[in-house]
Amino acid sequence: MSEATAPAASPAAPASSSVPVPMMMTSKAPSTASTAPAAASRLPNELLKSILSEAWPTESTLRQDVQTQLALGLVCKTWYAVAESLAWESIEVDAEDARVVDFLLSPAGQRVSALVTELELRTSKPNPPRADSEPDDEEEMAHAGDDDKESERKKEEPPPKVDEAMADKLATIALQCQALQTLKATYDTEPVVRKLTAHASFETLWPDLRNIFLHLIGEFWETLPILSAFTQRDNIKQFVLRLAASDETDVDPDGLKTKRAIEQYPLRPLEKLEYLMVECWAIATIALPAVFRVVSPRAPLVSVQTSGFAPTADFFRALGQGMSELTTLRFSPIDVDDDFKLNVLPNLHLLGLRRIKSFSFTFGPSRHSTSVLLTFGAPEAMPGAGEFFKSLPLGIEATNALSDTMGLGFATPFRADDALNEIMARPPAPVLTIFDKEHCEMIYDNKPLLQKVFLHATSLPGQRTIFARFGELVDPDNVSEWVRVDQTLIVDGAGRPYKGKGNAAKEEEEEEEKTAGEAAAEAE
Repeated sequence: MSEATAPAASPAAPASSSVPVPMMMTSKAPSTASTAPAAASRLPNELLKSILSEAWPTESTLRQDVQTQLALGLVCKTWYAVAESLAWESIEVDAEDARVVDFLLSPAGQRVSALVTELELRTSKPNPPRADSEPDDEEEMAHAGDDDKESERKKEEPPPKVDEAMADKLATIALQCQALQTLKATYDTEPVVRKLTAHASFETLWPDLRNIFLHLIGEFWETLPILSAFTQRDNIKQFVLRLAASDETDVDPDGLKTKRAIEQYPLRPLEKLEYLMVECWAIATIALPAVFRVVSPRAPLVSVQTSGFAPTADFFRALGQGMSELTTLRFSPIDVDDDFKLNVLPNLHLLGLRRIKSFSFTFGPSRHSTSVLLTFGAPEAMPGAGEFFKSLPLGIEATNALSDTMGLGFATPFRADDALNEIMARPPAPVLTIFDKEHCEMIYDNKPLLQKVFLHATSLPGQRTIFARFGELVDPDNVSEWVRVDQTLIVDGAGRPYKGKGNAAKEEEEEEEKTAGEAAAEAE
Protein backbone atom coordinates (compact mmCIF):
# COMPACT_ATOMS: atom_id res chain seq x y z
CA MET A 1 0.00 0.00 0.00
CA SER A 2 1.18 3.49 -0.80
CA GLU A 3 1.49 6.15 1.86
CA ALA A 4 -0.17 9.37 0.80
CA THR A 5 2.35 12.12 0.38
CA ALA A 6 2.00 15.13 -1.81
CA PRO A 7 3.43 14.68 -5.29
CA ALA A 8 6.71 16.25 -6.25
CA ALA A 9 6.32 19.63 -7.81
CA SER A 10 6.70 19.94 -11.55
CA PRO A 11 10.07 21.33 -12.69
CA ALA A 12 8.19 24.35 -13.96
CA ALA A 13 6.74 25.13 -10.55
CA PRO A 14 7.81 28.33 -8.79
CA ALA A 15 10.34 27.66 -6.03
CA SER A 16 8.36 29.76 -3.55
CA SER A 17 5.18 27.76 -3.90
CA SER A 18 4.08 26.38 -0.51
CA VAL A 19 1.14 24.40 -1.85
CA PRO A 20 1.87 21.36 -4.04
CA VAL A 21 1.55 22.21 -7.70
CA PRO A 22 -1.22 20.32 -9.47
CA MET A 23 0.19 17.50 -11.50
CA MET A 24 0.30 18.44 -15.18
CA MET A 25 0.47 15.98 -18.03
CA THR A 26 3.94 16.29 -19.48
CA SER A 27 4.92 14.54 -22.66
CA LYS A 28 7.35 15.05 -25.49
CA ALA A 29 6.43 14.29 -29.04
CA PRO A 30 8.74 11.72 -30.64
CA SER A 31 11.23 13.28 -33.05
CA THR A 32 10.02 11.49 -36.16
CA ALA A 33 8.45 12.60 -39.36
CA SER A 34 5.98 9.73 -39.30
CA THR A 35 2.45 10.60 -38.20
CA ALA A 36 1.58 6.99 -37.35
CA PRO A 37 1.03 6.41 -33.61
CA ALA A 38 3.82 4.67 -31.75
CA ALA A 39 3.35 0.97 -31.13
CA ALA A 40 3.29 1.53 -27.36
CA SER A 41 0.37 3.92 -27.63
CA ARG A 42 -1.65 1.25 -29.43
CA LEU A 43 -1.37 -1.22 -26.54
CA PRO A 44 -4.72 -2.05 -24.94
CA ASN A 45 -5.06 -0.23 -21.62
CA GLU A 46 -5.49 -3.53 -19.76
CA LEU A 47 -2.16 -4.85 -21.08
CA LEU A 48 -0.44 -1.50 -20.55
CA LYS A 49 -1.68 -1.37 -16.96
CA SER A 50 -0.38 -4.87 -16.32
CA ILE A 51 3.04 -3.92 -17.66
CA LEU A 52 3.31 -0.59 -15.85
CA SER A 53 2.15 -2.03 -12.53
CA GLU A 54 5.62 -3.58 -12.21
CA ALA A 55 7.04 -0.06 -11.90
CA TRP A 56 5.46 0.47 -8.46
CA PRO A 57 7.05 -1.39 -5.53
CA THR A 58 4.59 -2.65 -2.90
CA GLU A 59 5.95 -0.41 -0.13
CA SER A 60 6.65 2.70 -2.18
CA THR A 61 5.31 6.07 -1.06
CA LEU A 62 2.89 8.06 -3.11
CA ARG A 63 5.61 10.66 -3.75
CA GLN A 64 7.74 7.96 -5.41
CA ASP A 65 4.72 6.72 -7.32
CA VAL A 66 4.01 10.14 -8.76
CA GLN A 67 7.65 10.69 -9.72
CA THR A 68 7.56 7.40 -11.64
CA GLN A 69 4.30 8.48 -13.21
CA LEU A 70 5.77 11.81 -14.38
CA ALA A 71 8.82 10.05 -15.83
CA LEU A 72 6.55 7.76 -17.85
CA GLY A 73 4.61 10.82 -18.98
CA LEU A 74 7.75 12.04 -20.74
CA VAL A 75 7.58 8.96 -22.94
CA CYS A 76 3.99 8.75 -24.02
CA LYS A 77 0.69 10.45 -23.23
CA THR A 78 -1.12 7.12 -23.22
CA TRP A 79 1.37 5.78 -20.72
CA TYR A 80 0.83 8.82 -18.51
CA ALA A 81 -2.94 8.35 -18.37
CA VAL A 82 -2.61 4.73 -17.27
CA ALA A 83 0.31 5.51 -14.92
CA GLU A 84 -1.70 8.20 -13.17
CA SER A 85 -4.52 5.79 -12.38
CA LEU A 86 -1.99 3.31 -10.96
CA ALA A 87 -0.25 5.93 -8.83
CA TRP A 88 -3.49 6.97 -7.13
CA GLU A 89 -5.18 3.57 -6.98
CA SER A 90 -4.30 2.81 -3.33
CA ILE A 91 -3.25 5.49 -0.83
CA GLU A 92 -2.79 6.05 2.90
CA VAL A 93 -3.69 9.43 4.34
CA ASP A 94 -1.85 10.26 7.55
CA ALA A 95 -3.57 12.86 9.71
CA GLU A 96 -0.15 14.08 10.86
CA ASP A 97 0.95 14.97 7.32
CA ALA A 98 -0.64 18.40 6.90
CA ARG A 99 0.94 18.93 3.47
CA VAL A 100 -0.73 15.84 2.08
CA VAL A 101 -4.08 16.71 3.63
CA ASP A 102 -3.94 20.26 2.23
CA PHE A 103 -3.04 18.98 -1.23
CA LEU A 104 -5.92 16.49 -1.31
CA LEU A 105 -8.31 19.29 -0.35
CA SER A 106 -7.05 21.51 -3.19
CA PRO A 107 -8.62 21.48 -6.69
CA ALA A 108 -5.76 19.30 -7.96
CA GLY A 109 -6.27 16.89 -5.06
CA GLN A 110 -9.99 16.71 -5.72
CA ARG A 111 -9.28 15.70 -9.32
CA VAL A 112 -6.94 12.84 -8.43
CA SER A 113 -9.18 11.72 -5.56
CA ALA A 114 -11.57 10.48 -8.20
CA LEU A 115 -8.93 7.87 -9.13
CA VAL A 116 -8.61 6.42 -5.61
CA THR A 117 -10.11 2.95 -5.15
CA GLU A 118 -8.46 2.02 -1.82
CA LEU A 119 -8.15 4.51 1.04
CA GLU A 120 -6.62 4.01 4.48
CA LEU A 121 -7.11 6.69 7.12
CA ARG A 122 -4.53 6.65 9.89
CA THR A 123 -2.36 8.81 12.12
CA SER A 124 1.28 8.40 13.04
CA LYS A 125 0.92 10.48 16.20
CA PRO A 126 3.05 8.84 18.91
CA ASN A 127 1.81 7.54 22.24
CA PRO A 128 1.54 10.02 25.10
CA PRO A 129 4.90 10.57 26.86
CA ARG A 130 5.60 8.00 29.55
CA ALA A 131 6.70 8.93 33.07
CA ASP A 132 9.64 6.54 33.09
CA SER A 133 12.31 8.82 34.59
CA GLU A 134 13.81 7.90 37.94
CA PRO A 135 13.25 10.22 40.96
CA ASP A 136 16.24 12.45 41.72
CA ASP A 137 15.62 13.50 45.33
CA GLU A 138 13.82 12.53 48.51
CA GLU A 139 10.73 14.55 47.66
CA GLU A 140 10.34 12.73 44.37
CA MET A 141 10.98 9.43 46.14
CA ALA A 142 8.08 10.18 48.45
CA HIS A 143 5.73 10.39 45.48
CA ALA A 144 7.33 7.54 43.53
CA GLY A 145 4.36 5.23 44.13
CA ASP A 146 1.91 7.76 42.69
CA ASP A 147 4.19 8.36 39.72
CA ASP A 148 4.36 4.63 39.03
CA LYS A 149 0.58 4.40 38.97
CA GLU A 150 0.38 7.40 36.64
CA SER A 151 3.05 5.88 34.40
CA GLU A 152 1.15 2.60 34.17
CA ARG A 153 -2.06 4.49 33.39
CA LYS A 154 -0.39 6.39 30.55
CA LYS A 155 1.14 3.24 29.12
CA GLU A 156 -2.33 1.69 28.87
CA GLU A 157 -3.81 4.72 27.13
CA PRO A 158 -4.09 4.48 23.35
CA PRO A 159 -2.76 7.25 21.14
CA PRO A 160 -5.17 10.19 21.06
CA LYS A 161 -7.74 10.25 18.30
CA VAL A 162 -7.75 12.95 15.63
CA ASP A 163 -9.29 16.24 16.69
CA GLU A 164 -12.56 17.61 15.36
CA ALA A 165 -11.00 19.88 12.73
CA MET A 166 -8.81 17.14 11.29
CA ALA A 167 -11.72 14.69 11.37
CA ASP A 168 -13.70 17.12 9.19
CA LYS A 169 -10.82 17.35 6.70
CA LEU A 170 -10.30 13.60 6.46
CA ALA A 171 -14.02 13.03 6.05
CA THR A 172 -14.07 15.53 3.19
CA ILE A 173 -11.17 13.71 1.50
CA ALA A 174 -12.97 10.37 1.85
CA LEU A 175 -16.14 11.86 0.36
CA GLN A 176 -14.15 13.01 -2.68
CA CYS A 177 -13.11 9.41 -3.47
CA GLN A 178 -16.30 8.44 -5.27
CA ALA A 179 -14.68 5.42 -6.96
CA LEU A 180 -13.78 3.94 -3.57
CA GLN A 181 -13.88 0.15 -3.32
CA THR A 182 -11.94 -0.43 -0.08
CA LEU A 183 -12.04 1.67 3.11
CA LYS A 184 -9.64 1.09 6.02
CA ALA A 185 -9.65 3.07 9.25
CA THR A 186 -7.52 2.67 12.37
CA TYR A 187 -9.01 3.30 15.81
CA ASP A 188 -7.41 6.74 16.09
CA THR A 189 -9.44 7.89 13.07
CA GLU A 190 -12.73 6.59 14.48
CA PRO A 191 -14.16 10.16 14.67
CA VAL A 192 -13.78 10.34 10.88
CA VAL A 193 -15.72 7.10 10.38
CA ARG A 194 -18.41 8.33 12.73
CA LYS A 195 -18.81 11.51 10.67
CA LEU A 196 -18.99 9.52 7.43
CA THR A 197 -21.65 7.10 8.66
CA ALA A 198 -23.69 10.02 10.00
CA HIS A 199 -23.66 11.67 6.56
CA ALA A 200 -27.16 12.29 5.23
CA SER A 201 -26.52 10.36 2.00
CA PHE A 202 -24.18 7.69 3.40
CA GLU A 203 -26.12 4.79 1.88
CA THR A 204 -25.60 6.18 -1.62
CA LEU A 205 -21.95 7.19 -1.19
CA TRP A 206 -19.30 5.11 -2.92
CA PRO A 207 -21.51 2.85 -5.08
CA ASP A 208 -18.53 0.53 -5.68
CA LEU A 209 -17.57 0.09 -2.01
CA ARG A 210 -17.01 -3.62 -1.34
CA ASN A 211 -14.38 -4.00 1.41
CA ILE A 212 -14.50 -2.60 4.97
CA PHE A 213 -11.65 -2.76 7.51
CA LEU A 214 -12.52 -1.07 10.81
CA HIS A 215 -10.75 -0.85 14.16
CA LEU A 216 -13.19 0.61 16.68
CA ILE A 217 -12.24 1.34 20.28
CA GLY A 218 -15.50 2.66 21.74
CA GLU A 219 -17.92 0.69 23.89
CA PHE A 220 -20.40 -1.56 22.11
CA TRP A 221 -23.32 0.85 22.33
CA GLU A 222 -21.06 3.51 20.79
CA THR A 223 -19.83 1.39 17.88
CA LEU A 224 -23.15 -0.23 16.93
CA PRO A 225 -24.37 2.90 15.04
CA ILE A 226 -21.25 2.71 12.85
CA LEU A 227 -21.62 -1.02 12.18
CA SER A 228 -25.33 -0.67 11.50
CA ALA A 229 -24.72 2.06 8.91
CA PHE A 230 -22.28 -0.13 6.95
CA THR A 231 -24.65 -3.12 6.97
CA GLN A 232 -27.34 -1.03 5.28
CA ARG A 233 -25.22 -1.16 2.11
CA ASP A 234 -25.99 -3.99 -0.29
CA ASN A 235 -22.61 -4.70 -1.88
CA ILE A 236 -20.26 -5.41 1.04
CA LYS A 237 -18.12 -8.48 0.28
CA GLN A 238 -15.36 -8.22 2.90
CA PHE A 239 -16.06 -7.14 6.49
CA VAL A 240 -13.09 -7.04 8.90
CA LEU A 241 -13.78 -5.72 12.40
CA ARG A 242 -11.46 -5.18 15.35
CA LEU A 243 -13.55 -4.24 18.39
CA ALA A 244 -11.61 -3.02 21.42
CA ALA A 245 -14.50 -2.46 23.81
CA SER A 246 -14.44 -3.14 27.53
CA ASP A 247 -16.15 -6.18 29.03
CA GLU A 248 -19.91 -5.64 29.23
CA THR A 249 -19.88 -7.03 32.74
CA ASP A 250 -17.74 -4.05 33.80
CA VAL A 251 -19.20 -1.11 31.89
CA ASP A 252 -22.82 -2.20 31.31
CA PRO A 253 -23.56 -4.90 33.90
CA ASP A 254 -27.33 -4.85 33.38
CA GLY A 255 -26.93 -4.62 29.59
CA LEU A 256 -29.48 -1.81 29.23
CA LYS A 257 -27.27 0.52 27.18
CA THR A 258 -26.26 -2.25 24.79
CA LYS A 259 -29.84 -3.53 24.40
CA ARG A 260 -31.12 -0.05 23.59
CA ALA A 261 -28.37 0.41 20.99
CA ILE A 262 -29.17 -2.97 19.39
CA GLU A 263 -32.84 -2.01 19.09
CA GLN A 264 -32.07 1.45 17.75
CA TYR A 265 -29.25 0.43 15.39
CA PRO A 266 -29.95 -3.12 14.13
CA LEU A 267 -27.37 -4.84 11.94
CA ARG A 268 -28.71 -6.21 8.68
CA PRO A 269 -27.59 -9.49 7.01
CA LEU A 270 -25.05 -8.90 4.24
CA GLU A 271 -26.24 -11.09 1.38
CA LYS A 272 -23.13 -10.64 -0.78
CA LEU A 273 -20.62 -11.18 2.03
CA GLU A 274 -17.67 -13.44 1.17
CA TYR A 275 -15.08 -12.77 3.91
CA LEU A 276 -15.86 -12.08 7.58
CA MET A 277 -13.29 -11.48 10.32
CA VAL A 278 -14.22 -10.30 13.82
CA GLU A 279 -11.66 -9.73 16.58
CA CYS A 280 -12.81 -8.93 20.10
CA TRP A 281 -11.13 -9.63 23.45
CA ALA A 282 -13.98 -8.42 25.63
CA ILE A 283 -16.76 -10.53 27.14
CA ALA A 284 -19.81 -9.41 25.17
CA THR A 285 -22.72 -11.77 25.71
CA ILE A 286 -25.23 -9.34 24.21
CA ALA A 287 -23.40 -7.32 21.57
CA LEU A 288 -21.46 -10.02 19.70
CA PRO A 289 -24.54 -12.10 18.78
CA ALA A 290 -26.00 -8.89 17.38
CA VAL A 291 -22.83 -8.32 15.33
CA PHE A 292 -23.10 -11.80 13.82
CA ARG A 293 -26.50 -10.97 12.38
CA VAL A 294 -24.51 -9.87 9.34
CA VAL A 295 -24.23 -13.59 8.44
CA SER A 296 -26.91 -14.37 5.87
CA PRO A 297 -27.85 -17.90 4.71
CA ARG A 298 -27.82 -16.55 1.17
CA ALA A 299 -24.35 -14.99 1.40
CA PRO A 300 -21.65 -16.70 -0.73
CA LEU A 301 -19.29 -16.92 2.25
CA VAL A 302 -15.78 -18.21 1.60
CA SER A 303 -13.96 -17.49 4.88
CA VAL A 304 -15.12 -16.83 8.45
CA GLN A 305 -12.64 -16.13 11.25
CA THR A 306 -12.95 -14.94 14.82
CA SER A 307 -10.23 -13.93 17.25
CA GLY A 308 -10.46 -13.68 21.02
CA PHE A 309 -13.81 -15.46 21.39
CA ALA A 310 -16.03 -18.16 19.90
CA PRO A 311 -19.47 -17.39 18.45
CA THR A 312 -22.73 -18.59 19.99
CA ALA A 313 -25.47 -20.94 18.72
CA ASP A 314 -27.19 -18.34 16.51
CA PHE A 315 -23.99 -17.91 14.52
CA PHE A 316 -23.54 -21.65 13.93
CA ARG A 317 -27.21 -21.97 12.99
CA ALA A 318 -26.95 -19.17 10.41
CA LEU A 319 -23.81 -20.72 8.92
CA GLY A 320 -25.49 -24.13 8.76
CA GLN A 321 -28.29 -22.68 6.63
CA GLY A 322 -25.87 -21.44 3.97
CA MET A 323 -25.28 -23.26 0.70
CA SER A 324 -21.86 -22.06 -0.49
CA GLU A 325 -18.71 -24.00 0.37
CA LEU A 326 -16.63 -22.42 3.13
CA THR A 327 -12.91 -22.57 2.49
CA THR A 328 -11.96 -21.52 6.03
CA LEU A 329 -13.66 -21.56 9.43
CA ARG A 330 -11.22 -20.54 12.16
CA PHE A 331 -11.49 -19.61 15.84
CA SER A 332 -8.22 -18.31 17.28
CA PRO A 333 -7.32 -17.98 20.08
CA ILE A 334 -10.23 -19.09 22.27
CA ASP A 335 -10.69 -20.06 25.89
CA VAL A 336 -11.03 -23.80 26.60
CA ASP A 337 -13.76 -23.50 29.24
CA ASP A 338 -15.88 -20.51 28.23
CA ASP A 339 -15.53 -20.80 24.45
CA PHE A 340 -14.61 -24.30 23.34
CA LYS A 341 -16.62 -26.36 25.82
CA LEU A 342 -19.64 -24.08 26.10
CA ASN A 343 -19.97 -22.68 22.57
CA VAL A 344 -17.99 -24.66 20.00
CA LEU A 345 -18.48 -28.34 20.86
CA PRO A 346 -22.23 -28.16 21.69
CA ASN A 347 -23.03 -26.10 18.58
CA LEU A 348 -20.91 -27.67 15.83
CA HIS A 349 -23.81 -29.93 14.85
CA LEU A 350 -25.78 -26.81 13.86
CA LEU A 351 -23.46 -26.49 10.84
CA GLY A 352 -25.33 -29.45 9.38
CA LEU A 353 -24.06 -30.67 6.02
CA ARG A 354 -22.60 -27.36 4.87
CA ARG A 355 -19.31 -28.07 3.13
CA ILE A 356 -16.30 -26.66 5.00
CA LYS A 357 -12.86 -27.32 3.53
CA SER A 358 -10.85 -26.40 6.63
CA PHE A 359 -11.87 -25.97 10.27
CA SER A 360 -9.22 -24.99 12.83
CA PHE A 361 -8.78 -23.40 16.24
CA THR A 362 -6.10 -22.41 18.74
CA PHE A 363 -6.29 -21.81 22.47
CA GLY A 364 -5.28 -18.82 24.53
CA PRO A 365 -4.93 -18.31 28.28
CA SER A 366 -8.00 -18.92 30.40
CA ARG A 367 -10.02 -15.85 31.37
CA HIS A 368 -10.21 -17.30 34.88
CA SER A 369 -6.45 -17.60 35.29
CA THR A 370 -3.82 -14.98 35.97
CA SER A 371 -1.09 -17.29 34.66
CA VAL A 372 -0.72 -18.36 31.06
CA LEU A 373 0.98 -21.57 32.19
CA LEU A 374 -2.07 -22.65 34.20
CA THR A 375 -3.92 -23.08 30.91
CA PHE A 376 -1.19 -24.21 28.58
CA GLY A 377 -0.08 -27.12 30.78
CA ALA A 378 -3.50 -28.48 31.76
CA PRO A 379 -4.75 -31.20 29.35
CA GLU A 380 -7.21 -32.33 32.05
CA ALA A 381 -9.21 -29.21 31.21
CA MET A 382 -9.67 -30.43 27.63
CA PRO A 383 -12.60 -32.59 26.50
CA GLY A 384 -12.03 -36.20 25.48
CA ALA A 385 -10.89 -36.92 21.92
CA GLY A 386 -13.88 -39.21 21.36
CA GLU A 387 -16.25 -36.41 22.36
CA PHE A 388 -14.61 -34.19 19.77
CA PHE A 389 -14.94 -36.83 17.02
CA LYS A 390 -18.65 -37.22 17.81
CA SER A 391 -19.18 -33.45 17.65
CA LEU A 392 -17.83 -33.02 14.11
CA PRO A 393 -20.60 -32.58 11.52
CA LEU A 394 -20.24 -34.49 8.27
CA GLY A 395 -19.77 -31.36 6.16
CA ILE A 396 -16.34 -30.51 7.60
CA GLU A 397 -13.74 -32.02 5.29
CA ALA A 398 -10.50 -31.32 7.20
CA THR A 399 -9.96 -30.28 10.81
CA ASN A 400 -6.81 -29.02 12.46
CA ALA A 401 -7.41 -30.04 16.06
CA LEU A 402 -3.77 -29.83 17.09
CA SER A 403 -4.83 -26.92 19.33
CA ASP A 404 -1.53 -25.15 18.80
CA THR A 405 -1.46 -22.57 21.57
CA MET A 406 -1.47 -19.13 19.98
CA GLY A 407 1.04 -20.24 17.37
CA LEU A 408 3.74 -20.94 19.96
CA GLY A 409 4.51 -24.38 18.55
CA PHE A 410 3.18 -26.54 21.38
CA ALA A 411 -0.30 -27.96 21.88
CA THR A 412 -2.85 -28.47 24.60
CA PRO A 413 -3.74 -32.11 23.93
CA PHE A 414 -7.20 -33.64 24.14
CA ARG A 415 -7.77 -36.19 26.87
CA ALA A 416 -7.38 -39.80 25.82
CA ASP A 417 -10.73 -41.53 26.47
CA ASP A 418 -12.26 -44.95 25.78
CA ALA A 419 -13.30 -43.94 22.26
CA LEU A 420 -9.75 -42.92 21.34
CA ASN A 421 -8.32 -46.07 22.89
CA GLU A 422 -10.75 -48.11 20.79
CA ILE A 423 -9.58 -46.39 17.61
CA MET A 424 -5.92 -46.78 18.49
CA ALA A 425 -6.40 -50.51 19.18
CA ARG A 426 -7.40 -51.16 15.57
CA PRO A 427 -4.76 -51.63 12.85
CA PRO A 428 -3.86 -48.31 11.20
CA ALA A 429 -4.97 -47.59 7.65
CA PRO A 430 -2.34 -47.21 4.93
CA VAL A 431 -2.61 -44.07 2.84
CA LEU A 432 -4.00 -45.72 -0.28
CA THR A 433 -3.84 -43.12 -3.01
CA ILE A 434 -4.74 -42.42 -6.59
CA PHE A 435 -2.07 -40.30 -8.26
CA ASP A 436 -2.74 -37.94 -11.12
CA LYS A 437 0.32 -35.75 -11.56
CA GLU A 438 0.49 -33.80 -8.28
CA HIS A 439 -2.96 -34.81 -7.05
CA CYS A 440 -3.19 -37.32 -4.19
CA GLU A 441 -6.50 -38.72 -2.96
CA MET A 442 -6.82 -40.94 0.09
CA ILE A 443 -8.85 -44.15 -0.29
CA TYR A 444 -9.40 -46.94 2.26
CA ASP A 445 -11.21 -50.25 1.76
CA ASN A 446 -12.40 -48.96 -1.65
CA LYS A 447 -14.16 -46.04 0.06
CA PRO A 448 -13.41 -42.36 -0.67
CA LEU A 449 -12.17 -40.04 2.06
CA LEU A 450 -14.99 -38.31 3.91
CA GLN A 451 -13.17 -36.49 6.72
CA LYS A 452 -9.72 -36.18 8.19
CA VAL A 453 -8.55 -34.73 11.49
CA PHE A 454 -5.10 -33.68 12.69
CA LEU A 455 -5.28 -34.30 16.42
CA HIS A 456 -3.06 -34.49 19.49
CA ALA A 457 -4.07 -36.36 22.64
CA THR A 458 -2.35 -37.25 25.90
CA SER A 459 -1.70 -40.89 24.92
CA LEU A 460 -0.43 -40.19 21.42
CA PRO A 461 3.27 -39.96 20.55
CA GLY A 462 4.41 -36.63 19.15
CA GLN A 463 2.03 -33.78 18.47
CA ARG A 464 0.47 -34.83 15.18
CA THR A 465 -1.66 -37.87 14.41
CA ILE A 466 -3.99 -38.15 11.44
CA PHE A 467 -7.39 -39.76 11.81
CA ALA A 468 -9.83 -40.28 8.96
CA ARG A 469 -13.12 -41.84 8.09
CA PHE A 470 -14.15 -43.06 4.68
CA GLY A 471 -17.41 -43.62 2.86
CA GLU A 472 -20.48 -41.55 2.05
CA LEU A 473 -23.21 -42.07 4.65
CA VAL A 474 -21.87 -42.50 8.16
CA ASP A 475 -23.11 -42.09 11.69
CA PRO A 476 -21.35 -39.15 13.37
CA ASP A 477 -21.72 -40.82 16.79
CA ASN A 478 -20.10 -44.06 15.64
CA VAL A 479 -16.43 -43.56 16.43
CA SER A 480 -15.65 -47.05 15.12
CA GLU A 481 -15.73 -45.54 11.63
CA TRP A 482 -12.62 -43.51 12.45
CA VAL A 483 -9.22 -45.04 11.71
CA ARG A 484 -5.71 -43.90 12.44
CA VAL A 485 -3.74 -43.23 9.27
CA ASP A 486 -0.27 -44.70 8.86
CA GLN A 487 1.67 -41.68 7.57
CA THR A 488 4.76 -43.72 6.70
CA LEU A 489 3.09 -45.99 4.13
CA ILE A 490 1.85 -44.72 0.78
CA VAL A 491 0.61 -47.34 -1.65
CA ASP A 492 -0.84 -47.26 -5.16
CA GLY A 493 -4.18 -48.62 -6.32
CA ALA A 494 -2.80 -52.17 -6.40
CA GLY A 495 -1.55 -51.95 -2.83
CA ARG A 496 2.11 -51.74 -3.84
CA PRO A 497 4.41 -49.24 -2.09
CA TYR A 498 4.45 -46.05 -4.11
CA LYS A 499 7.97 -45.19 -5.29
CA GLY A 500 7.41 -41.56 -6.14
CA LYS A 501 7.71 -38.41 -4.07
CA GLY A 502 5.66 -38.23 -0.92
CA ASN A 503 6.34 -41.70 0.49
CA ALA A 504 8.69 -40.74 3.31
CA ALA A 505 9.38 -44.30 4.44
CA LYS A 506 10.03 -45.56 0.91
CA GLU A 507 12.26 -42.59 0.08
CA GLU A 508 14.28 -43.15 3.27
CA GLU A 509 14.64 -46.87 2.44
CA GLU A 510 15.78 -46.11 -1.11
CA GLU A 511 18.25 -43.50 0.17
CA GLU A 512 19.74 -46.03 2.59
CA GLU A 513 20.06 -48.62 -0.20
CA LYS A 514 21.73 -46.04 -2.43
CA THR A 515 24.18 -45.03 0.31
CA ALA A 516 24.99 -48.67 1.08
CA GLY A 517 25.58 -49.36 -2.62
CA GLU A 518 27.92 -46.40 -2.98
CA ALA A 519 29.85 -47.48 0.13
CA ALA A 520 30.22 -51.02 -1.22
CA ALA A 521 31.45 -49.71 -4.57
CA GLU A 522 34.07 -47.55 -2.87
CA ALA A 523 35.23 -50.52 -0.76
CA GLU A 524 35.75 -52.61 -3.89
